Amino acid sequence: MRTLVVVTSWLLLAAGLMSCIPTGRHVRRSISQSIEIRTVPPGATVWIRDQRGQRKLGTAPVRLEQSYNAVVLKTDKGACAANAAGKGALTGLDIAGSGKEAAVLGLLGFVIGAAAGAAACDAADGVVSIEPRQIQVVAALDGFLPAKAVLEIPHSSGVVILELIPAPTPGQQSDSGAAPAAPTESG
Repeated sequence: MRTLVVVTSWLLLAAGLMSCIPTGRHVRRSISQSIEIRTVPPGATVWIRDQRGQRKLGTAPVRLEQSYNAVVLKTDKGACAANAAGKGALTGLDIAGSGKEAAVLGLLGFVIGAAAGAAACDAADGVVSIEPRQIQVVAALDGFLPAKAVLEIPHSSGVVILELIPAPTPGQQSDSGAAPAAPTESG
């Protein structure tokens, strides 16, 4: 019986050391997103302006394909279970103290800890942080004031609708004063 307690104590000590194993790593991923840009009325020329400058996207409705970086936590299920098993074993030993009861409670803590650790690892996987980007979208159509929007990528919706307002006729003043200039192909 004494040999069982000694062997079990060494195993539980090893399990306790397992509680120091790192359980996950962060992985940077590029994630793509597609956003449809529509205009009211349809047929406006759509421009985008981002860190690469201004460029013509096309005639609405048009798709904007963008990507952003996300940091994802990927856990090592084995290391996570070993970590929790070690903590469970140490908890069992703390409760019982020493002797036969410590060996039994330590082993019980080891088994319960391993099961709980594996389950916790599954719940831990996921996105840790997102590196957003901003893109300015401008729509222009003859006879209308340009419509502008700033999109945060990732965008919560797959569709953006820009509503163009008819330009004032000559001699008529708009609410904001002078009409803003539409973008040109040269930038």
